[in-house]
Amino acid sequence: MGYASGMKLRTKLVLILALSVAGTLGAEEKPQVWGYGVKGCEDYLSSWKARGGEERAGADFIGYEEWLAGLVTGLTLASGEDVLRTQPFEEALGRIAQHCEKNIRDDFLTAGLAVLRGLSKPRRSP
Repeated sequence: MGYASGMKLRTKLVLILALSVAGTLGAEEKPQVWGYGVKGCEDYLSSWKARGGEERAGADFIGYEEWLAGLVTGLTLASGEDVLRTQPFEEALGRIAQHCEKNIRDDFLTAGLAVLRGLSKPRRSP
């Protein structure tokens, strides 16, 4: 490949890269949520109540546990502090179930973030 054809290829690659970046900069799309975070509270409560039961229900609940573990890990790494505030992980899952019972229309992400926000608020002394 000669110098001229190499420059043409390089110019094409730079143009493709510039156009793809320009297309994403103007996009007004909301970030996508994947996996168990988009499932509704009703689904989570069914799985919460059936945990430890039949194999399929247990596997479904493990999906919620793993998804929340990823969320907690990501937020902890991004913020530089323990977002669970030494709260046992299992207790956070229980608090999400309580949130879902009161807010059945929420999705798992919304319920999880509400619980984590509640943990980050300073506790009032009696």
